[in-house]
Amino acid sequence: MGALTNRDYERFCYEYIIDHNGTKAATRAGYSEHTAAQQACRILKKPEVQARIVELEADVCESLGLTAAKVIRDLMTVAYRCMQ
Repeated sequence: MGALTNRDYERFCYEYIIDHNGTKAATRAGYSEHTAAQQACRILKKPEVQARIVELEADVCESLGLTAAKVIRDLMTVAYRCMQ
């Protein structure tokens, strides 16, 4: 696929936040299935990619209204219901 561009990083990052699977993200972003695992490993080491993934995940959480407190509260509710 050649040298990565910012657009390549962006596409990989969007694909990565779907399931946090680097190999699948690389494949969906257009890398060969044969080299996807190695490409994902290399890409995920880049600080700018790590920062972008954090930004995208924060955007998703904000749009869904998710906070750590809400998730924990909901999990506790499920656990209490299971114990009844």
